[in-house]
Amino acid sequence: MKDAQSIANDFKETLAPTKVVSVAKQKKKKKKGEDTSFDPLFFMNRLANVWPEIKEDIKYEKENYEYFRGTTFSREKILPLFLNTVKDGDEKTKKKLFGVLNDGYKSVSYTHLRAHETPEHLVCRLLLEKKKKKKKKKKK
Repeated sequence: MKDAQSIANDFKETLAPTKVVSVAKQKKKKKKGEDTSFDPLFFMNRLANVWPEIKEDIKYEKENYEYFRGTTFSREKILPLFLNTVKDGDEKTKKKLFGVLNDGYKSVSYTHLRAHETPEHLVCRLLLEKKKKKKKKKKK
């Protein structure tokens, strides 16, 4: 009887999804010119402010897979919510969604530009920032 119970427990453990105690970061070779500042898990957590129902799905994904599968998660969970929100969603939800997308676009774009900044660009950017500060002081 003890052997049967042991076999049953082994079978149960084999079928159950494995719990990952510590999430290992996936190593990926960086391609030339690739911007690696985008973190899919961070972005999905931001989208959870738009759709709170995905919080449990994000938690499940983190607990049951070695790394967060951003593409799969987006295709299975986010895309249907996105399409439904754009098509039939209320204005408040749309505004939240587009705010998150806009913030993500700005931060990735700025980071990407800074990664390719030449010394000449740096000088121009610093001069423009200095000019903006002077204009703000004059308005006060």
